[in-house]
Amino acid sequence: MIWCLLLWCVCCRGISSQKVFWEIKDLAITSGGNVTLFCNTTSVPGRKVTWMKKSDVIVHHGLVFYRSKFAEYSVSEGSFLTIMNANETDFGVSYTCIADIFSFDSMLDLDVLNVSVLPNDNDVHMSWNLESRKLLQIYFSGIFPIPHCQIFHKGTNILQTPTTTSERDGYFYNVSVSIVIPYQLELCDGYLDVKCSLNNQTIPVGNKRALPVCNDSTETNDHTVLLIVLGILVLVLLHCVLSRIIECEIRTLINIASTLRTNPKQEMSSLNKSERMETITFLAQTP
Repeated sequence: MIWCLLLWCVCCRGISSQKVFWEIKDLAITSGGNVTLFCNTTSVPGRKVTWMKKSDVIVHHGLVFYRSKFAEYSVSEGSFLTIMNANETDFGVSYTCIADIFSFDSMLDLDVLNVSVLPNDNDVHMSWNLESRKLLQIYFSGIFPIPHCQIFHKGTNILQTPTTTSERDGYFYNVSVSIVIPYQLELCDGYLDVKCSLNNQTIPVGNKRALPVCNDSTETNDHTVLLIVLGILVLVLLHCVLSRIIECEIRTLINIASTLRTNPKQEMSSLNKSERMETITFLAQTP
């Protein structure tokens, strides 16, 4: 029975027509996730569909032969084929949908223009090092195509071209992205935010990273200089005031001494005890 079915399918594949065709649905693909193909049979309505992978029949008129790998359901416009837990053995091979005597055969290839294979959360690893100029490293496993990553500080892209190395692993890539901060750039305050994309589709790569508070040494030095200048001004002002007071006191004593020489009894009687003592001492020291 199976051999007859295979022979019938092979014969039907010889009648290729654009009356039926299949296409990929539900982009982007996730590595290890599901891939859905849709066979459009609107030109031959009411016909059940047979699906083949290479020369192997996987679905025939709703009967799925490998239930752990494939699932199928039909609608009036055609048939959906879901490839579960897709891996590299499911790509680079031909898939055929057959309706009535018409068939469509095409390779399921990874095309950088319209297919993106996103990594699982467990396949993305990030390591931060705020103390080093090599600030961040991101590792992607099982991704397609090679991602483009940028790092932002306060909404500004601070590095246009991070260092990216990749190696091909079957149909996918293992990619390492290193972000090295230029020496002239000092980062503090706010957050660092990393954004990576595949074909203009954003890839989640983790949370933002908080930066330490800026220590503005220039502002601190300015305050120190200002305090020193104010201190010097206060000392100079105090010196001037004290010199002025001493000068006034000396002039007063000189005037008193001059008066005492001419009329000592009258002048001394108008002074209190402490003023008399200061005057006597000053006269004793003045020639």
